Amino acid sequence: MEGLGESKLLKKIVSGTVLMLLLTGMLTLAFNIQPVKASGSIYIRADGSIDPPDAPISTLDNVTYILTGNITSDGDGVVVERSNIIIDGAGYTLQGTERSGTGISLSGRNNIAIKNANIKGFNTGIRLNSSSKNSIFENNITGNWIGVRLVYSSNDNVFSGNNIANLDYGIWLSESSNNSVSGNTITDGDYGVYFSESSNNTVSGNNISNNWYGVYLWKSANNTVSDNMFTNDGLVAVESYSNVVAGNMVNGKPLVYLEGVSGYTVEEAGQVILVNCDNIRVENLNLSFTSVGVQLSRTTNTHIANNHMTNGMRGVMLSYSSGNTVSGNNITTKNYWSQGVYLSYSSNNSVSGNNIKNNGRGVVLDKSSNNGIHKNNVTANYEYGVDLYESSNNTVSENNITANNWSGVKLWCSFNNMISGNNITANNECGVDLSSSSNNTVSGNAITNNRRSGIWLWSSSNNRFYHNNFIGNTQQVYDWSWDKPYVAPSVNVWDDGYPSGGNYWSNYTGVDLYSGPHQNITGSDGIGDTPYTIDADNTDRYHLMAPFNMFYAGTWNGTAYNIDVISNSTISDFYFNPDYGAFLRFNVTGEDGAAGFCRVAIPKDLLWVEDGWTVYVGEESVNYTIIPDNDYTYLYFTYNHSTKTVQIQGTHVIPEFPSFLILPLSMTATLFAIIVSRRKRFKHQVDFRQWWKASSKFARAITWIMNMVECA
Repeated sequence: MEGLGESKLLKKIVSGTVLMLLLTGMLTLAFNIQPVKASGSIYIRADGSIDPPDAPISTLDNVTYILTGNITSDGDGVVVERSNIIIDGAGYTLQGTERSGTGISLSGRNNIAIKNANIKGFNTGIRLNSSSKNSIFENNITGNWIGVRLVYSSNDNVFSGNNIANLDYGIWLSESSNNSVSGNTITDGDYGVYFSESSNNTVSGNNISNNWYGVYLWKSANNTVSDNMFTNDGLVAVESYSNVVAGNMVNGKPLVYLEGVSGYTVEEAGQVILVNCDNIRVENLNLSFTSVGVQLSRTTNTHIANNHMTNGMRGVMLSYSSGNTVSGNNITTKNYWSQGVYLSYSSNNSVSGNNIKNNGRGVVLDKSSNNGIHKNNVTANYEYGVDLYESSNNTVSENNITANNWSGVKLWCSFNNMISGNNITANNECGVDLSSSSNNTVSGNAITNNRRSGIWLWSSSNNRFYHNNFIGNTQQVYDWSWDKPYVAPSVNVWDDGYPSGGNYWSNYTGVDLYSGPHQNITGSDGIGDTPYTIDADNTDRYHLMAPFNMFYAGTWNGTAYNIDVISNSTISDFYFNPDYGAFLRFNVTGEDGAAGFCRVAIPKDLLWVEDGWTVYVGEESVNYTIIPDNDYTYLYFTYNHSTKTVQIQGTHVIPEFPSFLILPLSMTATLFAIIVSRRKRFKHQVDFRQWWKASSKFARAITWIMNMVECA
């Protein structure tokens, strides 16, 4: 009995195990849901048939083709080889994988209507190649790289009532004409509608929002852009002419588009586009949340001033434009690829006094020459503060360029530019970055506290660096060839000769006991006795012993004059005015009792003497050393610190009137002096120096009166 019981028990165990395995297998089959497999392309053949025949598309008459289910494709979704048909998506979805292929592809097709489809996840949603008289309407075309692409497709293709939201281009027309884009909602792409060499098209009544560029015209003429509502984007026209742009609104304000207009002031706008215009004023406007605040194309003598721009791609854009001024604007853009002020193929423009911050690049010059970038505050840009690409003979001066992510000033393949008097500091990756650039001058800049290096070089030789202050940079100069042997070494000039001198390097450890071109004459001159070595091919022969300071003294007869001061003191309150005498003065401040020195360079035709200088520090006259030079008087002197006023007294100062007036004005002044002398009945002898000062002031007064009469 025990054996029989064990046998029954064993059978039950085996039966239960088999049943468990069967149930497990059934459950596995029931719940193991396989993913939908992507199909190949579906063709609507020229004879009207559908290939493959089991594809989820039906037709009863070989004219109307209706989707009966979703389609997922790892290539092209539907390829149309038949004209004169209707494709009705019936609300179903064509889904691409990895954004490759095309959702619906037409090549050489005519009179096709595509409606009510959801097309997403492809490289291109709908593509028309050499096709005409097609209608694309009431579709959702989203999440593709390109929504709709037309190539060589002209004559009455219509796109209307679609919802288009794609990653790169919404609708892209290339060499396609006489098409219509109307009543669509186009959002969230790089380009909403992009025309490339396309003409006689119409873009009207669309809602276009949150694209980098709402409508972009490139080499496209005779198009009509009308009655569109732009939100957080707008219009850009590059080398595009004779277009009609009317009735558009940008963020609820008019899009002002002027072509061939002269002598006009823009009073209200959400965006301003000027094409072939002259003497336009764009001032005191808020041009924010658009693609480009102000765009100039082949426009001259225009003033863009005191506007506020917080934009997507560019604050101000100039192409093929000259003689314009961009001044006093607040310009901020919002992404890594943006530019605050962008000049392309433009010359003789002035960009000055602007606040340019939080852009991808602050100021960009692309193939542009003879422009001036002056006195701007260029801060906190993602890549470069000022970027020159293939641009020559430009001046970048007296700008405050701080806290940019890579470099304060970047030169790419650029030549004969002047980078001077800028403050390039505070956590730029590098101060000035030169790549394949030569014959540029970098002088008088404060290049301080940059994270990697003050100067960054990549195959850039024959540039001149002098009178710069290199202070607190992690590395003062870095050349790529030091670590990358395939990069050509950069060999540059690092001083301006003697006695002008080189640069101030905060890590220099030499002393100043001697003077002269060979630093072998006893006596200090503000220049280090030993050179500052960068590498075997690059040496600053005349290292400055203290920071370089440059002060603007004035402009006479078209010449701007500066006074240069090298000093270990803090210099402040510089003053020079020839109307009040032949002297200059400034304050020096340092730790009480510490030794201070100044080396002052004075242009010889600005302020000069015949019988010796007088130098006061505080109330005391101090001794000085004159360093010989043809163009400048160099005065070197020392003192003990506190806060003191330095006054340098000459005997002659630059005249403020043309040389041809000197003789008649001097004769008038002489007559005036004689009259004054007679009235005093020779009570005392007239001092010649006092007489000269009086006559000079009188001559200046006569000149002022003559100028006033001439102006009147």
